[in-house]
Amino acid sequence: MLFFLSMALAAPVTELPPFLRGDLAFGYDLDTLSSGLVETRGAERVDVGSRSVTAHTVRIDAVFAVAPGAAVYLQIPPYQSSFVKFEGASNMVYDPASGSGTYEGMPADLSGKQYAGSGLGGVWLGARGTPFSEAFPGRNNKSTWLLDLGFRIGDKQDTYYVDAAGKRGAGPGAPAVRLSSAFSKNFGNSAPYMSVALTKNNAYDRNVQADSGEVIFDSTTTNGKDFDQGRQGALRIGVDIGTPTHPDTGARFSFDLFGAVDYTSFRVVPSGYYLPGVLSASVGTPTQMAESLDLGGGLGIHWRPAKYVQINLGGTGFAHLPQRVENYYDVHTAGDGLRVVVLSDVTVRFR
Repeated sequence: MLFFLSMALAAPVTELPPFLRGDLAFGYDLDTLSSGLVETRGAERVDVGSRSVTAHTVRIDAVFAVAPGAAVYLQIPPYQSSFVKFEGASNMVYDPASGSGTYEGMPADLSGKQYAGSGLGGVWLGARGTPFSEAFPGRNNKSTWLLDLGFRIGDKQDTYYVDAAGKRGAGPGAPAVRLSSAFSKNFGNSAPYMSVALTKNNAYDRNVQADSGEVIFDSTTTNGKDFDQGRQGALRIGVDIGTPTHPDTGARFSFDLFGAVDYTSFRVVPSGYYLPGVLSASVGTPTQMAESLDLGGGLGIHWRPAKYVQINLGGTGFAHLPQRVENYYDVHTAGDGLRVVVLSDVTVRFR
C-alpha cells in the first residue's frame, strides 16, 4: 500500500519547478483496506470475521530542477502507524477431512490489532523530466509528457521486524524500482491528464518475529529470497479544472476528478500475518497471497493562496475485488472490500 500516492496530488501531474528552483512538501496520508473474510467449505461460504489493513504516513517530498525540464527528488515516508486488525474472528483448528485448517464452528472471540508498528519505510531517490512540455512556449509543444524513474532504499526494520524493546517496524522493507509516466494537455483553465506507475519490489530474506521478539521464521534455514511484496501498477485518468492564475499574487484554485485502477501481483508474505489465528505449523512461514485489483475514483483539491505556497487535499475510494489471502488456506476477502486513500500536503514553492 501507499506505493505511489503522490500521483493524484499534482495539478497537473506533469508540473516541474523552473530551472534551479524547487518544491518542498510536508504531507499526511492514510491508506486503509477493510473487508470481510470468508472461508470456502465446498458449496458453502462461511463468514470468519472482518479485517482492516491500515497505514498512516507522514510524507516529506523535496524536488529540485537541475536543468530546464529536468529534476531530481527525495521522498521520505515515515510510517506513524501501520497495523492489521481483526474483528469477530476466531482461532483456526485442524480439519482432518480437508487436511488443512478451518474456522468453522469456532467462537468469534479474536478481535483487535494483531500486528502494529511504525518506522521509516524506505527512502525514495529519483529523477524526472519532460521530453516535451507546454511550459516552454518556444518549443511549440502541444502537450506535456513527464517521465519518472525512482529507486527505494531497502529498510531492514520492516513490518516483520521487532527490536529489543519490543517495537515493531513498518513498511515494505525491500529495495524497489519505480517507473512512471504522465501526459497532460492544457485547454484554457482545464488540463486533462493520464498517469501510470509501475513498481517492482525486490524479493528479499527476512527473519519473521513475534511481538515478543521471538523468531518464528528463520531465513537462514532456507535457500534464496523468501519474501516478495510483488509488482504494482497504478493508473489515473482525470481532468484538473481551475481558476486563472492571479497575475500579481500567483493565487489559484483548482480541483480534479479522476478514475483510478490499482493492481498488485501475487505476494509472498508470512503465514498468519493477514489471517487471524492460523495453524501453528504454518505461522511465519512464506505463503503466497493472490493478486489483487482495486477499482475506483476520487477528487483532489489544490489551493494556492500565494505564489509560494500550495495546499493539496485528495481522496480516493476503491472497490477491492475478492482475493485469496493465503495459498495454505481457502480463505478469501469478501465482496464488500473497500479501500480508502486520503492524501494531504502543504507545498512550499521556491520560485
